[in-house]
Amino acid sequence: MEKTITTEQPQATKQVANQIGEQRISHAYLIVGANPEQLNAFGEWFLQALFCPQVHDGYPCLACNYCQRISQQDFPDITWLATAKKSFGVDEMRAVKHAMEQTPLEGSRRVLVIEAAQKLTTAAANSLLKFLEDPSGQVTTILLANNAAAILPTILSRVQLLSLQDQADQNFNLQLQQREFAQSDIQLITDAHLENWVADLSPAQFDTIKKTATDWFKILQVRPGQAFINVSAKVLPNLDNQVQQQLFFNLLANVLSQQLMAVADDSSQRNVLERMMTLFLHAQKLWRANVSFENCLEQWALQLTTAS
Repeated sequence: MEKTITTEQPQATKQVANQIGEQRISHAYLIVGANPEQLNAFGEWFLQALFCPQVHDGYPCLACNYCQRISQQDFPDITWLATAKKSFGVDEMRAVKHAMEQTPLEGSRRVLVIEAAQKLTTAAANSLLKFLEDPSGQVTTILLANNAAAILPTILSRVQLLSLQDQADQNFNLQLQQREFAQSDIQLITDAHLENWVADLSPAQFDTIKKTATDWFKILQVRPGQAFINVSAKVLPNLDNQVQQQLFFNLLANVLSQQLMAVADDSSQRNVLERMMTLFLHAQKLWRANVSFENCLEQWALQLTTAS
C-alpha cells in the first residue's frame, strides 16, 4: 500500500508525514478526492502513520503489528464510521462521540474517521461541529469526502483540508491551461472542486461569475439593502442558466469558508459569519426546492437588512 499511495499521492502523503514527523498533528482533517477507493486507502495510510511505533520521518513501516491490525480494521483506538444508507443521522454521531470520549487503549489518541462525510445531514454535521469545537482529550477526526462544497462551511473552518489529485484532475487542469485560464483561477477551481461547473465556460465567463459572486457578497456583508437591489441589477444579468447559478453558490461557499477559517479564533466575528452561513444554506436549500434564484438571494439580503 505504501508504494501505491505514496506514489499516487506524493504531495498529500508528504504533507501528512511532515506534520507527524514534526508533531504538528491537527485535531481535524478533511480529505477530498474523487476516487472513493483511493480516499479510503489514504485514510488507512494516515491512520498507520499516526499509530505506527516504528514511524520514520512521518511514514509508517506498514509491517508492524499496529500497521497490520489497522489495515484489518482491528485497532481499538480507531472508530471508522461508514454507511450504505443515503445519509448519516444524529444517532450515528451520538454513538461515535461516546466512543471518542473513552481513554485510548493502545495509542496516545483516539481517531474518528467518517467515510463519505458528504452524507452527513445538517443535524449530524451540527452535532459533529460541537464535537470539533470541544473534543474530549487527545482526539483526531478525519473526514473523507468527494466534494468539499458538500461540507458545512463552519466545519470547513475547523479542519485542515487536503485534496487528493488523480489523473483526471491533472488532465482537466491541463485542459484549463490550454484554454488559457489564469493559473490562479485553475487553483481556485481545483481547491473549491468546481470542475463540474466550468467545463463549458470560457476564462472570461468564469472570471465574470467569480467577480459577480465576490462583489455581491462584499456588499451583502456591509450594505444588505444595496445587495437586495443588486440581485436583479448586477447578479442576474451575468448568470445565464442553472449551472452558472450553482457555480455562483459554490463560489460563495468558498468565500464563506475562507473567511471562517481566517477568524477561527475570533468568536465575535465567527458568530457573525456563522449566521451568514446559516442564511446562505437556507437560500441554497430554497433554490434546490425550485424557488427562483432571484427570490432566494433577495430573501437572504432582506433577512440581513431586517436584522441590522
